[in-house]
Amino acid sequence: MFTRKTIPFIVGSILLVAVAFLFLTDELDWTYVSDLYKDEPAVVVVPEEEPVQNVKLEVAVNLDAQQYDELISLAEQVHESYPQLDVRITNYFEEGLSYEDWETRARLGELGDIQLVQNEWVVPLAIQGLYQPVDRLMNNDVLSDQLPGIVDALKWNGYIWAVPYETNPYLLFVHQQAAAMLEDGEPAATDPPQQAQNSTGQQQESSSEANGAANEANSGDSSESEANQASYLLNWSFKQWLERYEQADDFAGPLLNIDPEQLTSALVWLALWHNANDEPMKLAELSEQQLEMLHYLTEHTANIEPSLKLSESESAAQRPFLYLTTAKNYFSQRALIEQNYEQKLLIAPLPWMNGKSFMLSASTSAGVKAEAAMQWLEVVNRFQPQDTIIHRKQYSAYSSDSVQIKLGTQLQQKLLNRQLFEVDPKWVIRYEQLQQQWKKASTIEQKLGIFQQ
Repeated sequence: MFTRKTIPFIVGSILLVAVAFLFLTDELDWTYVSDLYKDEPAVVVVPEEEPVQNVKLEVAVNLDAQQYDELISLAEQVHESYPQLDVRITNYFEEGLSYEDWETRARLGELGDIQLVQNEWVVPLAIQGLYQPVDRLMNNDVLSDQLPGIVDALKWNGYIWAVPYETNPYLLFVHQQAAAMLEDGEPAATDPPQQAQNSTGQQQESSSEANGAANEANSGDSSESEANQASYLLNWSFKQWLERYEQADDFAGPLLNIDPEQLTSALVWLALWHNANDEPMKLAELSEQQLEMLHYLTEHTANIEPSLKLSESESAAQRPFLYLTTAKNYFSQRALIEQNYEQKLLIAPLPWMNGKSFMLSASTSAGVKAEAAMQWLEVVNRFQPQDTIIHRKQYSAYSSDSVQIKLGTQLQQKLLNRQLFEVDPKWVIRYEQLQQQWKKASTIEQKLGIFQQ
């Protein structure tokens, strides 16, 4: 119970606490938001953004005039979206650098941060320790969107060492007359190679309209779906095709064709008929089936057409039974090929060869510069040069091109060992030596003899 004497002390204590509270709030400089019942939110102070850092990147390429112009045009498009990336592209095409020349310049640090090289060079260069894996820096979505049929050949020691840019493989077509003969018998199940097909040098469609077109194309009748798998069910042995060819009495054309300028065309045939326990190919050691094929062709050179181009003056029965051409040549003669060859049996035995990919120099320091380089590469990876194969899953799936869909399905599968070469840092040097011999040889016998020496 309060007494008259204690009441003044209580009131005084309350006043003292109030004064102390006001003093403390003033010292701490608390800020109050006035008009709390208004709709305007309180002002939030955000730290100023750091200015975008400009990064200079050096890119080395080895491209002819047309290919170089395509890449320059693409680089300009990328620069519009990423102006902070200052990219300078140097073309070494006129210097005609070999693999050894390129390796030497890379070792001296003369080729910059990003280098566009032939796919055949990727693993041999990676083994030299001059480059760094790209998958450690890639966005997961971009990484998972790469087609195995292409990037499997760019892998070594558990890493991916290059970002695909140009995929221009040799495509193999079966003549319609040969395809009709296959319907008479049951083809043996084997594991043929794989590939994907082309579009223009523009970014691939990814709109809902493109999706609808793709879904409509992919949801066609079941016969088309079954036909799309027909190439996997064929017996691709040399003996089988030779028997079919010899049984075609009314067929006047050659058994097959080769590229007179590029050894790669011969490697495609060797890969197709290489089934020695599914081991990687060796340039210095051929399987029994490969030697059998070479021996027959050497003795029957009249059955070989030394050209990738189809002559419009020839009749259908005069064209190769098995026709090999590059993707770019296919698009330049598409109508003629479709008139004479069965599109449903199309395959690409070595889908990664005859293409180009970007590698990232080991000297490109980690951090901002390496991240900027990968940002540029990931954008460029959305595109492709004109008349080459789509190398991204989503763009391939959404294509309305029937050939692209067929090859895209094949490229979804992992490469077989026989579609690769034995991991050897010097194999590409041997490959280039054989290429020079191939070009110098004047007859088909001499060219084929290169592999039998």
